[in-house]
Amino acid sequence: MQTKAQIDLRRGAWFSSLPEAMQDDILRSAVRLKLKRGKHIFRQGDPATGLFGLVSGEAQVIGTTIAG
Repeated sequence: MQTKAQIDLRRGAWFSSLPEAMQDDILRSAVRLKLKRGKHIFRQGDPATGLFGLVSGEAQVIGTTIAG
């Protein structure tokens, strides 16, 4: 049985455009995080540890380019 978060992800344009088998693989290994306001998901320069998707709420993306 799918959770509400999984159903919501499958409705998103990007996720729903993936092959169903790939969607299933991603959802099978997914971990749901509930973060409080102001918490970081990751910081610029951190090694990649996975794929992050926002199911609900807001996220602020801040970064610096090579040009500054």
